[in-house]
Amino acid sequence: MNHDDAKLDRIRKILAKAEDPAVTPAEADAYNEKADALIAAYGIDRAMLAAGDPGTDIIEHRHITFTAPYMRDRADLAWAVADPLRVCGILRTRRGRSYPRRTAPAYSMDLIGFTSDLDRVQAVYESLLIQLGHGLAQRVPYGEHPSAYRRGYIRGFCWTVESRLRAAERNAAETAGSTPAGGGQSVALVLADRAAQVQAAVKAAHPDIGTADYRDTSSYAGEAAGSDAALGADLGQPRISGSRSLTTGGAS
Repeated sequence: MNHDDAKLDRIRKILAKAEDPAVTPAEADAYNEKADALIAAYGIDRAMLAAGDPGTDIIEHRHITFTAPYMRDRADLAWAVADPLRVCGILRTRRGRSYPRRTAPAYSMDLIGFTSDLDRVQAVYESLLIQLGHGLAQRVPYGEHPSAYRRGYIRGFCWTVESRLRAAERNAAETAGSTPAGGGQSVALVLADRAAQVQAAVKAAHPDIGTADYRDTSSYAGEAAGSDAALGADLGQPRISGSRSLTTGGAS
């Protein structure tokens, strides 16, 4: 196990403790807060290392396919994780013989970013997807429309996850400060340069990218419940044994 693998393994162990049903909510929050900070710090460390040795972290293309139910909402969760972690997510819809016009389209997402950031996205997304499923299995409050409540729950969950991850990334960058990398660049300059490289890769792969039109109805109570759940959510422990939901599609 190399040094980077050891760091990720430590994060997974901390997050596994947060998922233990025997711990109190306060203990789970403490574990999650620690994991958030470690995930963000790991991203900064890998970025700074790659500034001095670019071969240690390259841009890759990965793909994730969303399954029913709530395909589009799962895509929203993937974006809520990917964007704060400096990965670009391109939503795709597909209709074909197996998806006639009268049915909902199939959703998938192309993810473009540096290897270390894609690994972070995978760990967080897979964990949150399972946690989200547990939350959606809970009883819908009396008087709430089930579909609207659950859709609102997902939306609130996604919003709060995104906010938490952005805060952790911002704090990690501020903590690292102006410490120069191997090439003499500050953290801010290194991250800006990586962002520009990712955007260039996105434009090369998707020159005609568009914006999806998405409208639905959701419940305010569901959004509030989803947001509350995400405040204590485990942000990184994968629980899908024997499979990888994000597949490598190439590198640039």
